[in-house]
Amino acid sequence: MTPKILKKSDLIVIGSKGKEFETGAVWQKFLDLYDKYGMYEQLSSNEIYKIKLFMDKKTEVYIGMLSNTKRQSPFYRNLIIPENEYAVFEIALIDGYKEKLNEIDEWIKTNKKYDQAKLNDNRFLIEHYGKKFDENDFENSKIDVWVPIVKKQ
Repeated sequence: MTPKILKKSDLIVIGSKGKEFETGAVWQKFLDLYDKYGMYEQLSSNEIYKIKLFMDKKTEVYIGMLSNTKRQSPFYRNLIIPENEYAVFEIALIDGYKEKLNEIDEWIKTNKKYDQAKLNDNRFLIEHYGKKFDENDFENSKIDVWVPIVKKQ
């Protein structure tokens, strides 16, 4: 599994937040808010981002879209991710989501060039549901998993 390396400037994610076991409800809440309030200065209307923040004993998820501004409806939550370099892995969902995430974890653990970068001292990753994802065509859908990386010292 060989990733592409991608550098991204600050990301402003506008959406909903919850615990990992509530992912479906958090996703639906975001879609409901988006239908009701829209979004100011969004960067794309057909791409959704799921950010997983791995904290001590829990995992939080943010689900939303990218925007140029955090000035939004007060019902949204925002997460600002500073500029990072990412190892980007394309995952065909039919190949097994959890299995592929395990392979990604193994890649970062054994990589001699990179360590995983952190956000507020917490590991995180980004799942990008873009043009290759079709909720009605699971067998052919793909997502990109972005793992923030820093060069080893």
